[in-house]
Amino acid sequence: MGRQEQSLGEGIRSHWALLGNRSSLSWQATLLFLPFGCIGPVFIDRARIGSSEVQGLLIALVGQLTVMACIAVASGAIHRVEPARSRPLLTAVAILIAMTARGLAIEWTSVAMGLSTTMEYSYRVGSSLPTMTGGYIVMALVVGAYERHRRLAASLAARRTELDLTHRSMQTQLHEVHRAVVAHVHQLVDPFLVAIDRLVKRIDHGSDAAPIADAMRKIADEQLRPLSQRLLNSASGVSPDDFKPVSGELPALPLPSHLHMHVLISPLAGLIVTILSFSQAMRLAADPAILLLPIISGLVPILVFAGARAVIGGWAPRLWLGIAVAGGIGVLGLVLSVTVEEALGLPVPEYVMYAAPLTGLLLGLSTATYAAVSYRRSETERELQGYIDALSTASSLLTQHLFIERRNLSYVIHGSLQSALYAGSMRLLANPLPSQELVAAIRRDIALAAQKLDAHAVVAVRLEQTLTELSRMWSGECEIRWTMSERAELLLAAAPVTEASVGEIAREFITNAIRHGKATTVMVRIVVEQGCVQVTCDDDGRGVSASASRGVGSRMLDELCIRWDRTRDGLHTSVTADVAIAH
Repeated sequence: MGRQEQSLGEGIRSHWALLGNRSSLSWQATLLFLPFGCIGPVFIDRARIGSSEVQGLLIALVGQLTVMACIAVASGAIHRVEPARSRPLLTAVAILIAMTARGLAIEWTSVAMGLSTTMEYSYRVGSSLPTMTGGYIVMALVVGAYERHRRLAASLAARRTELDLTHRSMQTQLHEVHRAVVAHVHQLVDPFLVAIDRLVKRIDHGSDAAPIADAMRKIADEQLRPLSQRLLNSASGVSPDDFKPVSGELPALPLPSHLHMHVLISPLAGLIVTILSFSQAMRLAADPAILLLPIISGLVPILVFAGARAVIGGWAPRLWLGIAVAGGIGVLGLVLSVTVEEALGLPVPEYVMYAAPLTGLLLGLSTATYAAVSYRRSETERELQGYIDALSTASSLLTQHLFIERRNLSYVIHGSLQSALYAGSMRLLANPLPSQELVAAIRRDIALAAQKLDAHAVVAVRLEQTLTELSRMWSGECEIRWTMSERAELLLAAAPVTEASVGEIAREFITNAIRHGKATTVMVRIVVEQGCVQVTCDDDGRGVSASASRGVGSRMLDELCIRWDRTRDGLHTSVTADVAIAH
């Protein structure tokens, strides 16, 4: 899958935000900067101050230690509070200060070693500052891209684990909810079955059945009825956060094994060369020909990179080979740039031909690595979003099953069990001295009703029946109409859990529109969109106040729906919900 192209503005904002991350002020970024920071002291200064390679390395090391110290202090100061927050402006200022301190440290070291008699601040601070700052920013972006990819890879692995745990725990949670409710109800009902058994044994001795009858009615009113209502109205509390990844090291995602060269050869490298070349322009400002230096230094590499993309952009070698080729193209671009400058008689510093290949190599390798990591990051983001969507769907399906399981248990408690207790109580009160046959029949009815709790069958609730009942219930106050696509009807007929969930969602939408919005007409449309059942309710009511508190209905919608949204357009309110299909 190809990477989506960013606009120029989006790309600039993305790089700017990436620069502000803590990784830009890390030891990894300063370590990557070391080879780039050695180029000036080792090669350019040989012509300027006559230093040897060893002296140049020592001077470069002093500059590197200065950069590391400044960056470490800046990182602690900028990211001490809210380390995850991006602070690009402060980071850029910190890098500029570090590069300024580096230039001063290098110049002081050169004077201390007797290689220079005067402090050339204009060169060290003014001329090399854009070069070193630009080089450090490139390395910081590479490290930032890698860190961002690593975090995304860890997040993706965690979401994969969460999704797997969700699927594996679905049946476990359903059985756990069922078991807990059934155990609670049996704790309430079983003692009465024992009491009725005792009553049967005492019938011949004239035992009074009234106390047992009163206790049966009391448990039905004060315990089973509230329990039934709680099961209907309580939220299941299912959230993706409930499913935590297993402990242990999270696997990292590897970079792609092959990648097209048009991704690895970045035109950004040519722009960076143009910026870096201004350091020479500033040093040779007295020469009018200097105006050509940044033009040639930037234009030639840009043409080389653009030409290489056009010629070999469709080639997809192994990643390591592609990055190496990109580095070689960087070498070619800068060497050719210096060659053209010399051919035109422009003032090219001595030993720059040694520095140019190394600079081009570092530039090509770093920009290609950044491009590869950014490309994989885009792929990882898409994979991560896919797993997040799948996790949301799985959580929604689990909630649907839990909701229906609670509702079924509520129906058994409210219907069969309460009815059996009520009927038994009335029969005992009507027969103060019941026969053994009557007591046995009452006991049998209660036991059979209690046994229904152990069944897991879904109570079929037809969506059309629900909508018809709602239409009849609100007749005279609101006109309720609905349409259902043929595909939705077929899918829901094969998915009773989802059909029942859609019915409850439609009930919530319609009830809110009439009770809170004072709607007089409601139109419900049920279709299938992108593998989900979509429920849309349009009404002419005044809508629900934005300040209204979220109640049981809102929590139910949050749990049963993958997503839902309410919009207000003029005199009409529209509520839409997407519901996962539980086969």
